[in-house]
Amino acid sequence: MKTNLASIGRWLAPLAIIGAIAGCSSTATVIPMADGHYQVIATGYSETGALNEALDEANARCAARGLEAYVLTRESQYQGIDKDAALIIDTVSAIARAAGSSGSYVSTRGPEDYRAVLTFKCGPQ
Repeated sequence: MKTNLASIGRWLAPLAIIGAIAGCSSTATVIPMADGHYQVIATGYSETGALNEALDEANARCAARGLEAYVLTRESQYQGIDKDAALIIDTVSAIARAAGSSGSYVSTRGPEDYRAVLTFKCGPQ
């Protein structure tokens, strides 16, 4: 089997696209709590994406009132497909595509793979 730059590019391009998407898509919900505190729950393709979305939402909520967000607690967790299984599926799919298989493949990544929860309050800037 001969490996050349074009065949490597065929399977690297989809991985690059997945990586770009991973940081982009997420959702967040803000829940008012007692004592002027809020909780924001966000999900995303990556842990960083979910945490950033939660922080962006906290900052936006406070900025709308001319205040600054102060994070009191922060947690995140992976809730997607088993990471070892995902690695195996992604590797086999990449090899099949590089070998010229024209089948369709299911993504092991989803917009709710990571969940982040921030508790925050708004205060003076």
